[in-house]
Amino acid sequence: MAWPIAIWTIDKKTKLGLIQPNLDGTYTFEIPEGNYLVNLDKQHFFGSSLPTTVKIMPNDTADIDTDIR
Repeated sequence: MAWPIAIWTIDKKTKLGLIQPNLDGTYTFEIPEGNYLVNLDKQHFFGSSLPTTVKIMPNDTADIDTDIR
């Protein structure tokens, strides 16, 4: 929970919201179809697979492994 994850428009001009991971590391965030940038809200040096992009299709979900340590 110390490392909130931000969802941005692909051009990183608009932050759509913050995800606060559950204690077990899982999280959910509902957004409409489109392409998005997923990144830590506050950067750190402990390892992460972020930033990454995700493409949301109609009536679909996406799984993102953030590898935050």
